[in-house]
Amino acid sequence: MNHSTFPQRLFRMWRLLPGPIFALILILASATLVLPATAQEAPAVTQPDRTGDAAPASDDEQPNSTDHGTPASDDASQPADAEQHDNDDASKPATTEQHAEGVDWGPNSNGWNITLINATPYTLTYPPDRRVLIPLFTDNVYYGPPSIAPGATETGIRGRESLFSGPANMRIEYSINNPTDKDLWGVLINVSASFSGDVSASTDINGVCSDMPCTPRYRASVVTAVANQPVVVKLVP
Repeated sequence: MNHSTFPQRLFRMWRLLPGPIFALILILASATLVLPATAQEAPAVTQPDRTGDAAPASDDEQPNSTDHGTPASDDASQPADAEQHDNDDASKPATTEQHAEGVDWGPNSNGWNITLINATPYTLTYPPDRRVLIPLFTDNVYYGPPSIAPGATETGIRGRESLFSGPANMRIEYSINNPTDKDLWGVLINVSASFSGDVSASTDINGVCSDMPCTPRYRASVVTAVANQPVVVKLVP
């Protein structure tokens, strides 16, 4: 008994078609696919050629580019050069004379130079003990040597430059490390100046004491404080 399915019977019937009829079906199918493509390409062949119309336009524009293009470029280059010179001048750092009324800041033009004379038998350290003083960014300390030996003179303490040129107001403190002292001590230095070059320098001894009254055991004094020289401070027992 034949139990073939419908698709199988259809396939056998397709194979039984005569060759010419099969070929005719293929030709009709091919024509159906090719004719739409040919119809789409036909408008591209019939597009009008406007090359001749564009040529006169380019001839008319040529005198404009020759007569007016070059002078416009020359004239425009002069303001550009002037603007460039203005930008160059603006990029230069402001001098002390422009912003500080002609003050001669000497070595302090980019920030205070401080010389600290440690006349004590103890080592001074920076940053100080935070229980005595907490350093802040507004202290304007550019560099503080981490330690100053007993009896040494340290000349490398540097401050920051002001936004208006010249030195910015500065505050720095060194801890006094006395291993036999149960109290904490530090020497504080403040330096500032006006635009006219008047320098103000002061010192203070900060302490954290276990017993009251808290009497300073050290003394600090300003030796030199002028605009065009390093600020000199001396610490003694």
